[in-house]
Amino acid sequence: MINVSLIGEKKPLQYIIILVIWNLGVLMGFTSIFFRGTIFFKILGFSFLSSFFIWIIGNLLIKSYKVTGNVEISSDSIKIIKDNIALEFDLLKTKNLILDYNGAEGDSYGYLGSMRINSGSKNTISFEYEDEIYKLKFLAKNRNFLNSIFKIVKTWKENGIDFKIMRYKKDITDKLLRKQGKF
Repeated sequence: MINVSLIGEKKPLQYIIILVIWNLGVLMGFTSIFFRGTIFFKILGFSFLSSFFIWIIGNLLIKSYKVTGNVEISSDSIKIIKDNIALEFDLLKTKNLILDYNGAEGDSYGYLGSMRINSGSKNTISFEYEDEIYKLKFLAKNRNFLNSIFKIVKTWKENGIDFKIMRYKKDITDKLLRKQGKF
């Protein structure tokens, strides 16, 4: 069984403030081009550089998600625990189970992998259960998430569960099973 944090859609206020500062800094940086040779160029250029460092530090210190519960993924069920209420879903009764993994907390990405730090919060599990569709966002704190879920996925395959494992919008189910979880 793998236990991951369930996260909410709402971003914390601190993250939104950092995002606004960064966007204003970028705007000031582009505006500074029109004021070359003046004091405004220096002020706006300094504002751009300051906002860049605030953005980097903010991404390292401030989380862009809020933990709202837990999700337990096992070989036969998915259990959601939120506000002291637990819901358990039998995977044999689910349809269209999709585990979409888009990186773990701390992974770098962007141009040459150096522009942004992944928050690990863009991962989802979605499925249909008794004519209702569920989509859960979860936090992957461990870079070896795919390796650790391999045994569970292998059992899903053996039990005939309808599922896909996605990574960056590509189906990696067969690749994960073929490589025995080694990524």
